Amino acid sequence: KVANASNRQIENIRLIDQRVGLNQLPPKLQMIAKTRLAHQEVSLKELGELVPDGPISKSGVNHRLRKINQYADKLRQTAAE
Repeated sequence: KVANASNRQIENIRLIDQRVGLNQLPPKLQMIAKTRLAHQEVSLKELGELVPDGPISKSGVNHRLRKINQYADKLRQTAAE
């Protein structure tokens, strides 16, 4: 379960990076995106402890990653139109 979610997050982060660049994300999302890329195997709780502007709670990490996933989905829709 952790691996699947992590893979999806990484895929979405890479998509954003390729299409528009991670610097287009708000700083808090950039930070979590870069930390996720650097620590692909860790749980959300661990990710929250590793993030430079942290520590942040598991739910805080989840919230930021959901925003990244939504952003990536928007990019996919735009590309499909």
